[in-house]
Amino acid sequence: MRTALRSANRRIQSVRTQANSCLIVSTAARPSPGTDRSTPAAPTAVPSTAPALAELERALDVFRTVNRTAKDVVSDSHLQQLEWVASELALALPLGLTETASGSLADLLTSDAVHAYLLLGRRQPATLPFTECESPSGKGRLIVMAHRTRRSAGPVKPLLKTPVRIGSLDAAALVGELRQLHEEAEDKDVERMPADGELFQALLYLESHKGALKNPEARRVAGIKRVQLWEYLREQVDLHQAQAIEDARAANATWADLVPALAVNAASAAYNKAKRLRAAVLSTASHGDRPVRRTPEAVVEVERQIAAQAAAERRAEEEARRRHELVFPVAQRLLEHRAGLTEDEDVIYWLNEVAEVLPRCETPTQKVSLRTYVQAVVRELRKSESRTGRPVATTEEARLAYAAAADLFPR
Repeated sequence: MRTALRSANRRIQSVRTQANSCLIVSTAARPSPGTDRSTPAAPTAVPSTAPALAELERALDVFRTVNRTAKDVVSDSHLQQLEWVASELALALPLGLTETASGSLADLLTSDAVHAYLLLGRRQPATLPFTECESPSGKGRLIVMAHRTRRSAGPVKPLLKTPVRIGSLDAAALVGELRQLHEEAEDKDVERMPADGELFQALLYLESHKGALKNPEARRVAGIKRVQLWEYLREQVDLHQAQAIEDARAANATWADLVPALAVNAASAAYNKAKRLRAAVLSTASHGDRPVRRTPEAVVEVERQIAAQAAAERRAEEEARRRHELVFPVAQRLLEHRAGLTEDEDVIYWLNEVAEVLPRCETPTQKVSLRTYVQAVVRELRKSESRTGRPVATTEEARLAYAAAADLFPR
């Protein structure tokens, strides 16, 4: 089957070569009118022969047959790509292009035009630019398509899939279950097994006394649980080692000091290893919402984003505090002189809400609520003033309190 595919691939390449031959652009020169200087002639295209179409169809039939019987060899998407290329070649082969048509085709086959065409047709960036090369016959130049190149993911690019991790686990409970299996198997040394909370020592004991389990099912269950516990321990080691590095750095330890401790050969290697360990900490802290690639560049970028977000939150808190310092005295004056304000039902309702939250306005949520309620009072007073055409304040103190609140919330 794979031999047939290789043969079909060779046929496709042969047809491609014939298709490219139809895009041979002539470079012959011709004299310009009224001058002795030569200018390039209009590009011409050499049409291909019809037998190439039959060869192309035979090659595609091989791929279609393999696709029906072995999709792991030729997938549906692969076959669709082949069909697309074949349809393009089938359109190009029989064309007897005129000089004008070939000139238009040459103008279209520019990098920008091909890039836009592929973006429109495939909905992805074009990675197969067209290039020119010498024709084998030496009579012109060929416009050919370069091979697709795979680009490795950038070191800062976020992970698209969250790495599979054990995460939170009641390790002591699992060790207790393993202890029970050894007790049921009448392990004579089970009394020497470390406590459930001593995970590492308990795993070493279970490894050295695995022969005490005579039941095959018990050995299978115990083996799986031990694998799970070792994986959990590996994850915890990354987190705690990263924290130990941070503590050492906070205590003025240099990267050179950490070289032997991290089992590396240079200070730069110690730095890179520390950043990779830090990636596990950042991924765990985000609860899988933002997995971090284990590269120093990705970790530095995420730390920069976290610092920027923290700075933005501090600015927002400072702005909220400043606004609250302005809103609080205005709310107090509105309550003190509420008797001089209109007795509109909506105004009374929002003033009651202000009176409810004002004495205990401490948390960020309460501060936001107070601002919202004062703004609602101003809104309802304006509506009443517009509806009735009369002032909403009957005393000078109430008028000043309303004016101060209105200045905080302009229309």
